[in-house]
Amino acid sequence: MKNRKIRRSNKNQIKDQKMDAEKINLLPPFIQKMIYPPRFALIFSFLFFLIMLFVGFSYHKIGDFGVETDFYWSYIPEAKQILNGYIPISSFRGPVYPIVLALFHLIIGEFFKSGLFISVLSAGIVIFFTYRIVQLLFSREIAFVTVILLSLNPVFVQYSYTAGTDMFFNAVITCILYFLLTTTSFSWPRLIVMGIMSGLAYLTRYNGIFILLAVPFTICIFNPIHSDLKKRFLFSLLFILVFFISILPWGVYCLNEKGDFFYNHNYQNIAYELFGKGKMSWDAFWFGNKSDITSFGDIIIKTPGLFLLKMTRNIPDHFFNDLGKLTGWHIGCFVIVGLISLFINRLNRSQCIYYIFNLCFFGMLLMVFYGQRFSLFLLPFYITIAFLTFIIIQKHLIKKSSHIYLVRAVLIFLIAFTLVRSYRFNSRNINSGPREILSVSQWFKKHIPENRRGQTVSARKPHIAYYLGCKFVPIPFVNSWEELIAELKKKKIDYLYFGVMEASTRSELRFLLDPRQSPPELSPIVYTKVPPSVLYQIR
Repeated sequence: MKNRKIRRSNKNQIKDQKMDAEKINLLPPFIQKMIYPPRFALIFSFLFFLIMLFVGFSYHKIGDFGVETDFYWSYIPEAKQILNGYIPISSFRGPVYPIVLALFHLIIGEFFKSGLFISVLSAGIVIFFTYRIVQLLFSREIAFVTVILLSLNPVFVQYSYTAGTDMFFNAVITCILYFLLTTTSFSWPRLIVMGIMSGLAYLTRYNGIFILLAVPFTICIFNPIHSDLKKRFLFSLLFILVFFISILPWGVYCLNEKGDFFYNHNYQNIAYELFGKGKMSWDAFWFGNKSDITSFGDIIIKTPGLFLLKMTRNIPDHFFNDLGKLTGWHIGCFVIVGLISLFINRLNRSQCIYYIFNLCFFGMLLMVFYGQRFSLFLLPFYITIAFLTFIIIQKHLIKKSSHIYLVRAVLIFLIAFTLVRSYRFNSRNINSGPREILSVSQWFKKHIPENRRGQTVSARKPHIAYYLGCKFVPIPFVNSWEELIAELKKKKIDYLYFGVMEASTRSELRFLLDPRQSPPELSPIVYTKVPPSVLYQIR
């Protein structure tokens, strides 16, 4: 009887909140009719998928020298090893993304295109489930504005065509949140799906461990399954059990190969943030000094006060960076007002779960340096909060019918400004990769027979190695040309690639950009003029 009262009370609260949200008529009638069909979310996300697939394959021909360096340096070699029957163990991430990349490569046939396709598909999934989540919590109108601003956001668009784990990880945890919010009773299939997907999120990025706190906490406190505390506690324990069962094979594998069930070196990034940042480079901190830090536990034990102080300082730093760099201040200012309104408006349980889940993710990010791509999952959360400002305006400030046109004009401005900002940003970035490498590799494969090609190439970044079909060896860090050529010959390197990226970090070797000035130890094979780059064969 008590359970029924709890369910009825919760349903009534959600119903009241939904009725309040549905009273908001900030969108024109024709848009309200357009978004009414239940398949709108599927249609909109599919259209985004098709558009970004066309844009990505048409303009993003090669990865950039930023985040996509990891794609060429780590993910492609790991996927190749997986296809050859061996699963490598990375120091900073789990095996899920390389496995998915290997599977898509079997279908598409080329690693970079496979990575791009995974990101575009993941972005479509994020948009679909974001619409469903916000519609569930608020209304179709708020969901529509959220996915419009999300799909036009410069950072979201950028990582929709960027080959890497960012959008894939975002898609997995968005699905988990959807399943959590739609869990209204104890269900074994839903529990198993949530536990397995949480394990996959963790094995994609180890900061997915935040889910292990967020899900049990929200279930026990906000009671989405409408049960007594004992059943909620049991549900949480079973969720944790399924999570650990899903990561068990990988943990045992790491234990056998590395001697540690939870093997990873992400503590190095945290330790550098605390003790080395601003004093020395990451490499110098870990390889130039002998550190006594060997785990995350060492950091806590060594300086718990400094760790807490750093996380506390990161709260305003990460938050204002999110508003300025992720959402943009044209939306960020509304986020601040929306946050204030949370203390005024009553939240139902589902909305509380949504906010707490996002706050747990935000808290996990406080341990490391700020990056817009790390905060991608928080973007719909910020946009939804920003829209609360318009709810306040609609409820308390709109007295005349003419006022609503002013509010609609503000919304149109925000959407239009986001669109222009996104177009300018991505038109500069989508084609920022080293396209000269494609010209070099095309000439190389056309004119150099396979039986005469070398096996290794040295460069600053791994892109050239992938497109030449060679093994990548970073350029040795030396102080002179004589030392460089000695190291290259000692390591039996076949080719040296020297371009703008190499010249930016090795100014003493800039003469290598001109094949006419090549030393006698090098033989120019092919070069480009704009931008300058040369592929040398080491004699």
